[in-house]
Amino acid sequence: MTELEQRVEERTHELTQAKKRLEQSLADLKASQEQLIQTARFHAMGEATTAVAHDLADPLTIIVSLAHSLAKEVTAEGRAKVQLQQISEAALCCQRLVESVLTFVDTKASINAMGYHLSEILLPGRVGESRPKSMANPR
Repeated sequence: MTELEQRVEERTHELTQAKKRLEQSLADLKASQEQLIQTARFHAMGEATTAVAHDLADPLTIIVSLAHSLAKEVTAEGRAKVQLQQISEAALCCQRLVESVLTFVDTKASINAMGYHLSEILLPGRVGESRPKSMANPR
């Protein structure tokens, strides 16, 4: 093999290695870009969820307060009192759901800040476990 052929072969090898490094860098950049896009989506979704949860919290507080007040005014243990208790229980359940959503959003933000993915974390409980009996399907 001549000196020129050897230099061409070495240079070809160097260029092949450089190409592999560039391709790996490009793949890493694409993965990072996708992760940033997903993080931005989660952030926007978290902000929207937080806004909705806060908007629901005040009316639910009013519903619970009014139901308690009306239940105190109803003297007989009749249908109206039972329905007011059901309204109160349902509103309290909704308040707990709102609090859970807010906790979830805060927890997710903390998990993302630590560099974990939510799929790696097991969250206890299931939606609907704390549903009051008055909300159960009567059928």
